[in-house]
Amino acid sequence: MVLWLPPLFWLWEGAPGAAPDAAAPATHLWMLLALPVLIPLGNRLRLPSASLLAPLLFAALLSGFDVASLRLPDWGMNLMLWILGSAIGSRFRGLSRARFWRYLGEAAVATLLALAVLALFAELIHRLVGVPRDVALLALAPGGIGEMAILAVALDINPVFVAFHHLLRMIALMVVAPFWARWLQRGAVGS
Repeated sequence: MVLWLPPLFWLWEGAPGAAPDAAAPATHLWMLLALPVLIPLGNRLRLPSASLLAPLLFAALLSGFDVASLRLPDWGMNLMLWILGSAIGSRFRGLSRARFWRYLGEAAVATLLALAVLALFAELIHRLVGVPRDVALLALAPGGIGEMAILAVALDINPVFVAFHHLLRMIALMVVAPFWARWLQRGAVGS
């Protein structure tokens, strides 16, 4: 999904706009000093992707109350995206080539189906609620919070909005899944 969404944004919304100002100064770098506290706190609270979500929520809170808004220099943002991308890519370690290609084929079919459903619902949300299409697409896109937040940052789409919707989806699944599992088990026992 991460591979397909940026080109689809550019096709749907047009070519990307002007690049962000490379000379813009870094601001509120002191917020990075909170990372050693935020990440263990996020792990203790069992947040999904705690090392990404806890600092993101912290930054959202400070930004929401207009206390501070972190802006990294371009090289710092690129370094962080490279590290996060490497962490995601390392999950493929230990897969055989045959299994990798089989998974790739299955993932391609599932991705095409997911993109079709995603586009339909994103367009509905855009027309009914007025949320910009690119924001609706990324907020609804199937994938992990970390991956979608990276895409939001890279595409200059509100990462807090996107991460919030992915977190909301995960919480809803955690609440609904036990009831659904019990309902399915009752149906299996009754058959």
